[in-house]
Amino acid sequence: MQRFVKPSLIITCFVPATPEAEDTAAHAYLARLWDACGLLGITEAFGGLPSREEPAPESDAVAAEFTILEAATREDGPGIHAAFRFAEHDVRGLVALLAPNDLDTGLGQWNTLLDQWSTALTAAGVTDPPPDGILGEFRVFTALHPAGTPRSQPPVAESVRRHAPPSGADDDTWWRGHDVTEHGFSVWRTGPGDPRDVVTDFCVLAPLRAEGALDEWVWAREGENGLRPLTRYLMHAAKAGYEARRYHTLASEKPLHKRRAASDQESRALLRALQPGASGEPVSLKDVLAAAAMLDQTQLGPHGTLWAITQHRDLARTVNIAVTNMRLHTPRLRRVGAGPSWPERDLAAAENLIAQVQNDVEYLSTARERAEAARTAATAVTDRALNEYRNRLSLVQTSTLGSLLTALTVVQSLDYDLPLPKSAQLPTILVLAAVALLLPLVVLRQAAVSAASLPYRWIDSAAAGLLGSSVCWLALTLWRLHLGHAPPTPVMTVSACAAVGLAVTAAVHRAARRR
Repeated sequence: MQRFVKPSLIITCFVPATPEAEDTAAHAYLARLWDACGLLGITEAFGGLPSREEPAPESDAVAAEFTILEAATREDGPGIHAAFRFAEHDVRGLVALLAPNDLDTGLGQWNTLLDQWSTALTAAGVTDPPPDGILGEFRVFTALHPAGTPRSQPPVAESVRRHAPPSGADDDTWWRGHDVTEHGFSVWRTGPGDPRDVVTDFCVLAPLRAEGALDEWVWAREGENGLRPLTRYLMHAAKAGYEARRYHTLASEKPLHKRRAASDQESRALLRALQPGASGEPVSLKDVLAAAAMLDQTQLGPHGTLWAITQHRDLARTVNIAVTNMRLHTPRLRRVGAGPSWPERDLAAAENLIAQVQNDVEYLSTARERAEAARTAATAVTDRALNEYRNRLSLVQTSTLGSLLTALTVVQSLDYDLPLPKSAQLPTILVLAAVALLLPLVVLRQAAVSAASLPYRWIDSAAAGLLGSSVCWLALTLWRLHLGHAPPTPVMTVSACAAVGLAVTAAVHRAARRR
């Protein structure tokens, strides 16, 4: 019998249930993994579970509890080849087992199983590395040895190093130390264990007598549905790794110091615009509003301080939850060799990430506070200036209308009769009424207080058209009387006034739109 027997490979992949907007690569990748399982002959239903032909209903919503969406096995051939897709809370995932149960091949079969899996992936259309949008992918290589924990550790570790997939680490010393679980499993994690790695490999050696315990730890327990302890730990570790990648993506889009510098630069620009007011000089309201708008952009824009603060807080909260769950599912381990155990490295990396994110939030918050202080000062100045402006505008409007009313009152009190023919009196009244309607609108428009939106433009245009029509009627009447003719007929009056009124309305509306 070989020194190591029954080599197997467990593939586990996790993706977010609700990925980032329009990012379908993660779910498409998970679907390709399921297709690869089918190409390996894992197509038959088993155990009364949802199958490829009759999968469980699936939605983008968060699953309330663990749910198997599809499960399949391969009935022909030796060993166990099976897989299932599942949903749990905010995660969708896949677990596949390739276990030929061979007693004669030794650890060399790890590479054979990996080659079979890689070939199936290529046939399923996977030609590129996993997308960053997945939470994480893990490959667990297992094998059994006949008698207890191997005593000769250096030869065993060298055998694991020789047969494990390449780690890609610059300092390839991962195999010099490993962790022993309470069941006697020896566990190596290949490579440096960077939490930002999308794919991570584990090698697990277990005593032959503990084969059932190993299956329950990494694959399944008979009569139960749900993720096993190692898989559940890896799911939460994958969440922490995903958030670590998101953090570095945020930092690469716009580094923290650039966000703070942009915010402080616009805060200082706004304070400079307010500076004349400190010495009693008039403040340019236009400059203040322009500087405030630029400051708001640094706070509320896509890369603004406010967005960054809230994103970092969400990220820290997610990692905190992942760390709590990782602690719940961390196995009791005994370290053999130098360095910390792989759960200790995972937890330390996650806690360092939380500390870094919290520091970033503090730095961004201080920049946000400076911006808010400058914005508050600008608001006080602009409110005071706008109040003065509105008071002055109200005075102008009141004075203008008051002068017209005073003139009309004086005319009435002195019984002054305008030398107007009776036929010209009604057009004159309409002209005065149109002037009284249009004058406040003109004042508001020239003062840039009235909005230039469509409803307000039509009010201005209609008032101008009314004035044009009434002036046309008065002018036409006076011109006819001056020539010694009778007043214009109703048909002539309506036609001329309508034409002039429409022309004036259109001209004013077009001019207001250009402004």
